[in-house]
Amino acid sequence: MSTKALAKKGQGGKAQPHAARKVGMGSSIEESKALVKRGSTDIDEAPQTTAVAYKGEANFDREDVDFPRLRLAQGLTPEVTRGEAEMGQWVLLGNDPVDSVTVVPLVYGKGRVCKEDPKDRDSEIVCTSQDGHTGVGNPGGDCARCPMAAWGPKNKKGKSAPPQCNQHYSYGMWSETHQAIIMLNMEKTQLAVAKQLNTVLMQKGFGTIILELGSASKTGPNGEYKVPTFKVVKPSDADEILQRAVENNGWA
Repeated sequence: MSTKALAKKGQGGKAQPHAARKVGMGSSIEESKALVKRGSTDIDEAPQTTAVAYKGEANFDREDVDFPRLRLAQGLTPEVTRGEAEMGQWVLLGNDPVDSVTVVPLVYGKGRVCKEDPKDRDSEIVCTSQDGHTGVGNPGGDCARCPMAAWGPKNKKGKSAPPQCNQHYSYGMWSETHQAIIMLNMEKTQLAVAKQLNTVLMQKGFGTIILELGSASKTGPNGEYKVPTFKVVKPSDADEILQRAVENNGWA
């Protein structure tokens, strides 16, 4: 399988999501049958419900898959409070924290999440949008017209209250640092960086550039926090990295 199956560009250079690929448990139906036996009873003789419940193809829905999430450590990030990482480092579950990550962006999506109390991390989610345009929940409907997505009036200092509904961008990336497909979400104070990244991806396309992710310090009302940084490195080597990922993981 070529790297274009992981990421490809559409007409006019506009980046398009890569095509999904079904991965079988065996190279044939007969091989798959051999994986499921009950004593001396072959799958052909098993109840019909068993044949329906167990499949030899990884035909998962969106809610069935959860790729590892790459996170930029902040002051209250659990790994930081436990002394396992420092602010500004990149954290991926099961891996040591690192100062920078080398990635190849493959796909992206955007969405919205509205909580009952946006300042409370554990507050109940009352409305969500999987595409950033149409909300499901309370109030739901057209996100562009929703008052929950609008900034509040300016105060005496000329600053507006942020929307109760938060927009976010999600990126599916191949991490050369971790040798894995990972997800990266950007929201709130990271949105400006996300839009800069979107501009680069619109111009260059997915699966064609290598990025080095780092971090920079900012200061807000609650003190210091970190925002992502990125720079394009060796754009001509992106296809080589993806091809090696395909071969090493047996996706060919």
